[in-house]
Amino acid sequence: MPIFFDEKERTEWKEQSLPGHISEVKSRPVNTKFGKATVVELEVTIGGSTLDKFEDGESYEGETLLTRGVFLYTDKAQSGLNRNYYQLCESLEVPIEEIEVEGKMMKSMPDIIENSNSVVGLPVLVEVKEEKWTNKEGEERSTWKAFTILIRDGGKKRDFDVPF
Repeated sequence: MPIFFDEKERTEWKEQSLPGHISEVKSRPVNTKFGKATVVELEVTIGGSTLDKFEDGESYEGETLLTRGVFLYTDKAQSGLNRNYYQLCESLEVPIEEIEVEGKMMKSMPDIIENSNSVVGLPVLVEVKEEKWTNKEGEERSTWKAFTILIRDGGKKRDFDVPF
């Protein structure tokens, strides 16, 4: 069976802020110089605005973007490396507890991978930017990602189990 690609159908992104909803929580294990970690990425489906077109006249309704990956370390010895995960939970207004662990007050954050239903469907505003990197072969590459992610005021949670 042939596989087709229509370049005209390809989404041409530009740096801008767009409304959307978190549609999926993705994760993958990685080994880092600090130890084992999990990279957490949120998939955002663009849309949910009262506007038919966005600021550049293009409609991105239904397109998806991934957020930049956030490292999550579960070993207490690396808990100081979880600042970006903490900031992600804060920006999504996920409840964070402060508890005492071995005589020390620490932030206790929920596992949004295991409890993805707590964030999937949340209305968000994302800042779309191009991320550039160099691959193993030394070639410059780039991809478009959702960098900043904030809860969108006035937005309603979307149920992605409903097929419309």
